[in-house]
Amino acid sequence: MFIRFTIRCQCFYSTLININNQLKQLNMNKQYKKVIYLFDNYVQKNNPSDLVINQTLKACIELGDIKRGSFIYERLSSQSKQNHFIQTNRIRFFMKSGDINKAKEIFNKSQNKTLFMYNTMINGLSNNNHGKEAINLFREMSIAPNEYTYTILFKTCSQLNDSQSIEFGKDLFEKLPIQYQNHPIILNSALHMLMQHGNIKLGEKVFSKINKDTTSYGVMMSGYLKNKQIEKTIDLFFQINKPNDINLIIFFNACADLGNEKVLHSILNMFSKLNRNEM
Repeated sequence: MFIRFTIRCQCFYSTLININNQLKQLNMNKQYKKVIYLFDNYVQKNNPSDLVINQTLKACIELGDIKRGSFIYERLSSQSKQNHFIQTNRIRFFMKSGDINKAKEIFNKSQNKTLFMYNTMINGLSNNNHGKEAINLFREMSIAPNEYTYTILFKTCSQLNDSQSIEFGKDLFEKLPIQYQNHPIILNSALHMLMQHGNIKLGEKVFSKINKDTTSYGVMMSGYLKNKQIEKTIDLFFQINKPNDINLIIFFNACADLGNEKVLHSILNMFSKLNRNEM
């Protein structure tokens, strides 16, 4: 009797782990409709775990399927509704659909606010053009921020033009914890913010210290172009070993702002460099 019970438990947990792994893999491969299909088949014979629910909600978020996501949530037990992973995905769900008030309601009622939840709220507010609210929420945080928090905030500040937000972004960068001062994604986000606000000298200082790739070159070129420093935009392009499509687009936009003779000369130089790299 005990052996049968043990075997059944093993089969149950094996099935549970298997379905969750399948859903997770499908989400990673952006096969969101397959996630929903697999979930629908699974729940016909099984009670879904919080892990399974969470993966399915992720697919609903990406598909923008509000009706389906709400239906799944209503089927949850009161205990599952308090799961902070599920709560966070519901915040993402409503932020993506533009229902900021509903997202705030979930966040405010949560008794276990995690860093992931704060980051999701800050990012959602920023994406819905509530950048100042995002900054204010950061100021209220009682949890230490991580690299994702800083990246979101620098992106948020780059979209705001009032003096307080600009000063906040600059101050945030100057007080960046030492463990994040060489983080490439954070620095690229900070670089974009600085160049967007015309802080070219500090931007150049940051750019000189980072490990450069096509992304950082693109950020710097775009900043120069925004600040009408066309020659610097073009000069920087020719420092890139293998420019990507974004680098090329910024380069051609810079060339379009020059006279015809300079445009032709720059384009010829570009193709000459590309040919040398291919040899």
